[in-house]
Amino acid sequence: MINLADLEIISYCQAVQELLDSSRFRKGFSDNILLKFKVTEIETQIKKLKNELLITSPSKFFPGYKIVIIDFLDRIIALVNSRFSNINLAKVKEIEAYCKDLMKKILNATSFEEIENYKEYFKRNIYLNVYELFLEYIKKR
Repeated sequence: MINLADLEIISYCQAVQELLDSSRFRKGFSDNILLKFKVTEIETQIKKLKNELLITSPSKFFPGYKIVIIDFLDRIIALVNSRFSNINLAKVKEIEAYCKDLMKKILNATSFEEIENYKEYFKRNIYLNVYELFLEYIKKR
């Protein structure tokens, strides 16, 4: 049986994948509330935030955006090491190296558009490898 703790690493990977799609994130920011639910008491504030997110040059949100991605990559490293080292240590070390490399790239990024360039890198080198280890982990339980 799979529990929520088992899915935590997949959740972090999915969150990073979503955040790396920065244009989709910025364009779709809070659309559900704005378009479907019409929560008038916060609508003006959300629209202001969304407009700031859509500015093409790095906005005041950009450093925090990078911090969240880097923190999630750090958590992925920790979870991969703690859960999967006994399954395939070589692959764990490979994922760790790719995460550290991506952290450097994100730290040095100067725009949301630049961050978006790392979607495929993350998916190919980190997410799919984590998922493969996750499946092996579940089979052994």
